[in-house]
Amino acid sequence: MQFRLVSIITAGFSTLLLGALGVVIILNLLSGRQLLSDLGSGLVERDLTAVERSMMEYLTRSRITAFRLGDTLSRLQVDHKEDLAGQSAAIMRGMMISDGNITSVLVDYPDGLTVSYARAGTAMLEKRLSRQSIGRHRQLQVPVHSTASKPFSPAYYSEASGQTVTRVELPLSLAAGSQGRLAVEIAIEPMSYLAHSYPGTSQVVSFALLGDNRVLAHPLLVGGPIGFGPETPLPVSDELGDPVLVGLSTAEPVSALDVSHIEGASLKRFQLRDSIYLVALKQIANPLGSEPLTIGAYRRADEVRAPMQNFLKSIWIALAVLAASLLAAMALSRLVARPVNRASEAAQNLRQLDFSDVRMMDDSLIAEIDELSQSFNSMVRSLGAAAKYIPVKLLEKLIREQAVNVEPQERDLTVMFTDIVGFTSLCEGMSPAQVARFISDHLTLLAACVEEEDGTIDKYIGDALMAFWGAPGEVEDHAEAACRCALRIREVIEKDNARRAAAGLAPVRIRVGVHTGPLVVGNIGAPSRVNYTVIGDNVNIAARLEQMGKDADSDAQVAILISEPVRRKLGKGWQVKPLGKQGIRGRKNALAVYRLDGMSQ
Repeated sequence: MQFRLVSIITAGFSTLLLGALGVVIILNLLSGRQLLSDLGSGLVERDLTAVERSMMEYLTRSRITAFRLGDTLSRLQVDHKEDLAGQSAAIMRGMMISDGNITSVLVDYPDGLTVSYARAGTAMLEKRLSRQSIGRHRQLQVPVHSTASKPFSPAYYSEASGQTVTRVELPLSLAAGSQGRLAVEIAIEPMSYLAHSYPGTSQVVSFALLGDNRVLAHPLLVGGPIGFGPETPLPVSDELGDPVLVGLSTAEPVSALDVSHIEGASLKRFQLRDSIYLVALKQIANPLGSEPLTIGAYRRADEVRAPMQNFLKSIWIALAVLAASLLAAMALSRLVARPVNRASEAAQNLRQLDFSDVRMMDDSLIAEIDELSQSFNSMVRSLGAAAKYIPVKLLEKLIREQAVNVEPQERDLTVMFTDIVGFTSLCEGMSPAQVARFISDHLTLLAACVEEEDGTIDKYIGDALMAFWGAPGEVEDHAEAACRCALRIREVIEKDNARRAAAGLAPVRIRVGVHTGPLVVGNIGAPSRVNYTVIGDNVNIAARLEQMGKDADSDAQVAILISEPVRRKLGKGWQVKPLGKQGIRGRKNALAVYRLDGMSQ
């Protein structure tokens, strides 16, 4: 199994990025959900605590003021009734001026004197009541007295101030051990400011309900005093004008935020048109009586979900960064893999010894890749230069046959020699450069014919060519292949001579000798320099046949002589002319020689 470099690098970078960022995202999701849940619960707890604390601080502060007033009045040492009434009234007036939340004060002395001060708008009204009128006064003003366990009376309508109030009653210990009584009325309206009394809660609507639907405090009651009348001292939620309170009975419980740690608290969800509100409720001990007291606060759900939305937005940003990182990883992998792929493609061409399609590698910003490019380009140039001195087809065959290190062995092969007739006279008058160009053009024509018939060029010997068939790769009917090559050489030489004649040049005449037989083939030479070649007596015979062509067919443009062993390997259709037995220099026995004229179509 193999993989592309681009895939490996991209997969590697992607895996690392996904692993690292994925762990971070998962951990953030796990911790973030808990954190955001705690944050939402904290908001609910803060809202409820703000309402409860503001209400209790208001009532406690008013009660402390009443205690201080009682203590001051108890220390008065005046015998005359009129002086006592005057000093009491002055003290009460000063206290009411300093505390605007107190609407009226009543002091009942044991000797039948009752003094009261009531706030009527911006004016202070003083009353001195006789003993006979005290009962009627108390019946109208204080329908239910406060007790030690319930220091504040239930909310009621005060005719003296025209407001809804609660009342604190305290005993007065007077001189000579006599007892009196102090009653202080406190306005309910300022409790509606509780929504604005806690920093950071401007987006929260806070409220307090008595019973099921009577509103004790709400921001809508801040604009004026509460005082509907004796029968209805407090408004009901349906008449207040707050649609969230109106729909509170139909609100659904919320389980996403855990508020179980807040004693007596609950969380509900209410949808009003396109907006969703979260309503927090908590029942607390009622300091104004025995009715259930519920404090609450609501805000838009978007405000609670904002941290989660910001968190999710950060997750999306992280995913976007991850996607960009993956694209960058792909681009980087391509940057690294491109020169490597180009080197691989070029190596494939080099493996096939095809130097024409090898593309040089470009410079790279990556130092290691740039060094690879420079080294590779230098190698390609060196191989290209060396290939001009090495038979490329031979190398290709050796590589294809995996026969680079070939030990010499005996095989049945066919050898061919070619040579130009009258080469010296033909080159007369040519410069050395012209001679070299002429030989190169001539051998190029012959080499193409050899390669077409799958022959192996052994060497060039001046203007001569030596080639063989049957090694390194197996060639069926190698004798016929060599003869077809010889006929192909005749064809191309005749065409080239026609061109030369048209140019006013002398024709080129060549001799070709072909012989087949056992030969030793393989790597021959010193360890530092070897040649893949053939040796043996049959090589000499092929060379002698080529030389005999000068006399056997002196007028032919291409004279082709073959030996008897070659003729025996030719099939039907070959046209040969017997030339009889000819003596071969260096051999005792004569050899039957034939002229190859062609083959029938």
